[in-house]
Amino acid sequence: MKLYSSPVSNNCRRVLATIEELGLGDVEVIDVNLAKGEQMRPEFLAINPNGKVPVLVDGGRTIWESSAIMHHLALGSWLEPKGFDLIDVLRWQAWDSAHFGSSILKVVWERLVKPMRGADPDEAIIASGLAGFARFAPVLEAALEDKTFLLGDTLCLADLSLATDVALAAPGGIDLEPYPNIRRWYAGMAKRPSMQKTAPRL
Repeated sequence: MKLYSSPVSNNCRRVLATIEELGLGDVEVIDVNLAKGEQMRPEFLAINPNGKVPVLVDGGRTIWESSAIMHHLALGSWLEPKGFDLIDVLRWQAWDSAHFGSSILKVVWERLVKPMRGADPDEAIIASGLAGFARFAPVLEAALEDKTFLLGDTLCLADLSLATDVALAAPGGIDLEPYPNIRRWYAGMAKRPSMQKTAPRL
Protein backbone atom coordinates (compact mmCIF):
# COMPACT_ATOMS: atom_id res chain seq x y z
CA MET A 1 0.00 0.00 0.00
CA LYS A 2 1.06 3.58 -0.70
CA LEU A 3 -0.19 6.59 1.21
CA TYR A 4 0.24 9.98 -0.40
CA SER A 5 0.47 12.32 2.54
CA SER A 6 1.75 15.62 3.90
CA PRO A 7 3.22 16.31 7.35
CA VAL A 8 1.28 19.58 7.55
CA SER A 9 -2.14 18.08 6.78
CA ASN A 10 -4.48 17.36 9.67
CA ASN A 11 -6.46 14.93 7.52
CA CYS A 12 -3.28 13.01 6.81
CA ARG A 13 -2.41 12.97 10.50
CA ARG A 14 -5.54 11.01 11.43
CA VAL A 15 -4.77 8.43 8.74
CA LEU A 16 -1.16 8.15 9.92
CA ALA A 17 -2.38 7.77 13.51
CA THR A 18 -4.64 4.93 12.35
CA ILE A 19 -1.66 3.24 10.72
CA GLU A 20 0.31 3.60 13.96
CA GLU A 21 -2.51 2.22 16.11
CA LEU A 22 -2.86 -0.80 13.83
CA GLY A 23 0.88 -1.37 13.49
CA LEU A 24 0.71 -1.43 9.69
CA GLY A 25 4.37 -1.44 8.79
CA ASP A 26 3.75 -2.25 5.14
CA VAL A 27 2.31 1.14 4.20
CA GLU A 28 4.73 3.23 2.16
CA VAL A 29 4.24 6.92 2.97
CA ILE A 30 4.99 9.29 0.10
CA ASP A 31 5.22 12.96 1.07
CA VAL A 32 3.48 15.38 -1.28
CA ASN A 33 4.91 18.90 -1.12
CA LEU A 34 1.79 21.07 -0.94
CA ALA A 35 3.77 24.32 -0.88
CA LYS A 36 5.25 23.45 -4.27
CA GLY A 37 1.86 22.47 -5.64
CA GLU A 38 2.75 18.83 -6.20
CA GLN A 39 -0.88 17.90 -5.47
CA MET A 40 -1.93 19.72 -8.66
CA ARG A 41 0.52 18.01 -11.00
CA PRO A 42 -1.01 15.78 -13.68
CA GLU A 43 0.52 12.61 -12.25
CA PHE A 44 -1.07 13.30 -8.87
CA LEU A 45 -4.41 14.39 -10.31
CA ALA A 46 -4.50 11.03 -12.08
CA ILE A 47 -4.62 9.48 -8.59
CA ASN A 48 -6.94 12.02 -6.98
CA PRO A 49 -8.70 14.45 -9.33
CA ASN A 50 -9.55 16.62 -6.31
CA GLY A 51 -5.88 17.54 -5.95
CA LYS A 52 -5.85 16.80 -2.22
CA VAL A 53 -4.14 14.51 0.28
CA PRO A 54 -4.40 11.94 1.74
CA VAL A 55 -4.77 9.30 -0.94
CA LEU A 56 -4.30 5.56 -0.39
CA VAL A 57 -3.42 3.21 -3.22
CA ASP A 58 -4.01 -0.41 -2.25
CA GLY A 59 -3.46 -2.74 -5.14
CA GLY A 60 -6.01 -1.79 -7.78
CA ARG A 61 -7.98 0.45 -5.42
CA THR A 62 -7.47 4.17 -4.97
CA ILE A 63 -9.17 5.74 -1.97
CA TRP A 64 -9.39 9.40 -1.05
CA GLU A 65 -11.07 11.18 1.90
CA SER A 66 -9.43 10.56 5.25
CA SER A 67 -12.39 8.85 6.96
CA ALA A 68 -12.82 6.41 4.08
CA ILE A 69 -9.11 5.59 4.18
CA MET A 70 -9.24 5.06 7.95
CA HIS A 71 -12.12 2.61 7.64
CA HIS A 72 -10.44 0.75 4.79
CA LEU A 73 -7.29 0.32 6.84
CA ALA A 74 -9.21 -0.74 9.95
CA LEU A 75 -11.60 -3.23 8.31
CA GLY A 76 -11.94 -6.28 10.55
CA SER A 77 -9.65 -4.84 13.24
CA TRP A 78 -10.24 -3.95 16.88
CA LEU A 79 -10.27 -0.29 15.89
CA GLU A 80 -13.50 -0.56 13.89
CA PRO A 81 -16.50 -1.80 15.90
CA LYS A 82 -19.48 -3.65 14.50
CA GLY A 83 -23.21 -3.09 14.46
CA PHE A 84 -24.64 0.14 15.81
CA ASP A 85 -21.28 1.12 17.30
CA LEU A 86 -19.94 1.38 13.75
CA ILE A 87 -22.84 3.67 12.85
CA ASP A 88 -21.95 5.75 15.91
CA VAL A 89 -18.35 6.07 14.71
CA LEU A 90 -19.52 7.21 11.28
CA ARG A 91 -21.93 9.66 12.91
CA TRP A 92 -19.20 11.28 14.99
CA GLN A 93 -16.84 11.50 12.04
CA ALA A 94 -19.52 13.14 9.87
CA TRP A 95 -20.39 15.54 12.71
CA ASP A 96 -16.75 16.47 13.15
CA SER A 97 -16.22 17.08 9.45
CA ALA A 98 -19.38 19.11 8.99
CA HIS A 99 -19.57 21.04 12.27
CA PHE A 100 -17.05 20.70 15.10
CA GLY A 101 -13.77 20.23 13.26
CA SER A 102 -14.69 22.60 10.47
CA SER A 103 -15.29 25.35 13.06
CA ILE A 104 -11.84 24.81 14.54
CA LEU A 105 -10.20 24.76 11.12
CA LYS A 106 -11.81 28.06 10.13
CA VAL A 107 -10.14 29.76 13.07
CA VAL A 108 -6.80 28.01 12.59
CA TRP A 109 -6.69 28.87 8.90
CA GLU A 110 -7.32 32.55 9.55
CA ARG A 111 -5.15 32.95 12.63
CA LEU A 112 -2.21 30.72 11.73
CA VAL A 113 -2.07 29.71 8.09
CA LYS A 114 -2.96 32.97 6.36
CA PRO A 115 -0.43 35.06 8.32
CA MET A 116 2.30 32.53 7.40
CA ARG A 117 1.37 33.19 3.78
CA GLY A 118 1.53 36.94 4.23
CA ALA A 119 -2.25 37.45 4.21
CA ASP A 120 -4.41 39.19 6.78
CA PRO A 121 -6.91 37.12 8.78
CA ASP A 122 -10.60 37.68 8.18
CA GLU A 123 -12.12 38.52 11.55
CA ALA A 124 -15.63 37.69 10.34
CA ILE A 125 -14.55 34.15 9.47
CA ILE A 126 -12.81 33.82 12.84
CA ALA A 127 -15.98 34.95 14.59
CA SER A 128 -17.99 32.41 12.60
CA GLY A 129 -15.59 29.63 13.54
CA LEU A 130 -15.62 30.56 17.22
CA ALA A 131 -19.41 30.70 17.21
CA GLY A 132 -19.55 27.26 15.63
CA PHE A 133 -17.13 25.88 18.20
CA ALA A 134 -19.16 27.39 21.05
CA ARG A 135 -22.29 25.77 19.62
CA PHE A 136 -20.92 22.28 19.03
CA ALA A 137 -18.25 21.80 21.74
CA PRO A 138 -20.94 21.27 24.43
CA VAL A 139 -22.24 18.31 22.39
CA LEU A 140 -18.87 16.59 22.63
CA GLU A 141 -18.46 17.67 26.25
CA ALA A 142 -21.72 15.96 27.22
CA ALA A 143 -20.94 12.83 25.18
CA LEU A 144 -17.62 12.33 27.01
CA GLU A 145 -19.14 12.44 30.50
CA ASP A 146 -17.73 9.49 32.48
CA LYS A 147 -16.12 8.03 29.33
CA THR A 148 -12.50 7.36 28.45
CA PHE A 149 -13.28 7.36 24.74
CA LEU A 150 -16.27 8.32 22.60
CA LEU A 151 -17.76 4.83 22.70
CA GLY A 152 -16.77 4.07 26.28
CA ASP A 153 -13.65 2.14 27.22
CA THR A 154 -12.34 1.30 23.74
CA LEU A 155 -10.59 3.61 21.30
CA CYS A 156 -12.30 3.97 17.93
CA LEU A 157 -11.60 5.76 14.67
CA ALA A 158 -13.80 8.68 15.68
CA ASP A 159 -11.51 9.41 18.63
CA LEU A 160 -8.59 9.78 16.23
CA SER A 161 -10.59 12.01 13.89
CA LEU A 162 -11.75 14.36 16.61
CA ALA A 163 -8.47 14.39 18.55
CA THR A 164 -6.49 15.62 15.56
CA ASP A 165 -8.88 18.56 15.31
CA VAL A 166 -8.88 19.32 19.04
CA ALA A 167 -5.07 19.34 18.87
CA LEU A 168 -5.36 22.54 16.81
CA ALA A 169 -7.61 24.36 19.27
CA ALA A 170 -4.91 25.72 21.57
CA PRO A 171 -2.54 26.80 18.75
CA GLY A 172 -5.53 28.53 17.17
CA GLY A 173 -6.32 30.40 20.37
CA ILE A 174 -9.54 28.49 21.07
CA ASP A 175 -10.24 28.18 24.79
CA LEU A 176 -10.89 24.65 26.05
CA GLU A 177 -11.09 25.69 29.70
CA PRO A 178 -14.92 25.52 29.87
CA TYR A 179 -14.84 21.89 28.71
CA PRO A 180 -13.24 19.64 31.37
CA ASN A 181 -14.40 16.39 29.75
CA ILE A 182 -12.88 17.34 26.40
CA ARG A 183 -9.65 18.39 28.10
CA ARG A 184 -9.44 15.14 30.06
CA TRP A 185 -10.22 13.02 26.99
CA TYR A 186 -7.75 14.90 24.81
CA ALA A 187 -5.00 14.71 27.45
CA GLY A 188 -5.33 10.92 27.30
CA MET A 189 -5.35 10.92 23.50
CA ALA A 190 -2.28 13.17 23.35
CA LYS A 191 -0.28 10.63 25.36
CA ARG A 192 -0.87 7.86 22.84
CA PRO A 193 2.22 7.02 20.76
CA SER A 194 0.12 7.27 17.61
CA MET A 195 -0.63 10.92 18.34
CA GLN A 196 2.89 11.74 19.41
CA LYS A 197 4.51 10.14 16.37
CA THR A 198 2.20 11.96 13.98
CA ALA A 199 2.50 15.44 15.47
CA PRO A 200 2.80 18.07 12.69
CA ARG A 201 6.25 18.86 11.32
CA LEU A 202 6.12 22.53 10.37
